[in-house]
Amino acid sequence: MTVIVKEMPGTRVATVQIWVKAGSVYENAEEAGITHFIEHMIFKGTETRGPGELAGAIEGVGG
Repeated sequence: MTVIVKEMPGTRVATVQIWVKAGSVYENAEEAGITHFIEHMIFKGTETRGPGELAGAIEGVGG
C-alpha cells in the first residue's frame, strides 16, 4: 500500500482517495468492452435512469 500525505496549512479539510486496479486494461477476453459500456451507462443513462442519474447516485454516497 502507498500512502501520500499533502498538508495544506490553513485548511480544515481532509480527503481520502482509494485507487483500485480496474478498467479495460484489466479485462480478459470474456469481459472485453464492459468498462466502456459501464462508462456510457453512468454518463448517458439507461432505460430507467436519465443521463447523469447514476453519476449523481454514486456521488451521493461519496464516490
